[in-house]
Amino acid sequence: MRFTRDGLLTAVIVVLALFLGSQVVQLIPSPEEQFGRPFEHHATVGEAVEVRTGTLSVNGVQTSREVEIHGQVAATTALWLVVDFEWLAKDRPSPYAASEVRLLTPDGRTYGGVGPVPVACFPGQPHITLGCQALIELPADALEGAVLRFPAALNSELDDVVIVDLGIDAARAAELAQPAERIQLTGPVEQP
Repeated sequence: MRFTRDGLLTAVIVVLALFLGSQVVQLIPSPEEQFGRPFEHHATVGEAVEVRTGTLSVNGVQTSREVEIHGQVAATTALWLVVDFEWLAKDRPSPYAASEVRLLTPDGRTYGGVGPVPVACFPGQPHITLGCQALIELPADALEGAVLRFPAALNSELDDVVIVDLGIDAARAAELAQPAERIQLTGPVEQP
């Protein structure tokens, strides 16, 4: 068998195409991976994000060792992270479950859930923006580089989710780790 220059070139091109094709296929997620994860919308503090059920924006965070709502006080030896956010329901009255908000750390830890102080963002009416709060108990070392995860609806882990980068660097984390006073939680408030 004799190889010609054209034959050798064709063989090299075919081998190279097979190699590149296999590399590209590895980069494409499988259907199981694609359907097994939520659709993420990334944002920063102050940026409004539209999801299936409404529009959400985080206005800021603050910390305390004590929080109070309706005369009920909750204290911790760690920190309470109070997240101030706005919720605008889309087409129909829609509550926002503040207990579904999670804080995710760069090293993979997750904080949040139902706590000892009831906070809620009651059903918002379409075209009426509600100012709401979420409450998360966490250690001070969870602040730097943390992001917040807001699902579009109650129990909707595989639905639309908003991932908000809080922009907390080492200096801001040190500042938040030294809260000064008790925070009075407000509950949902209609925004002008």
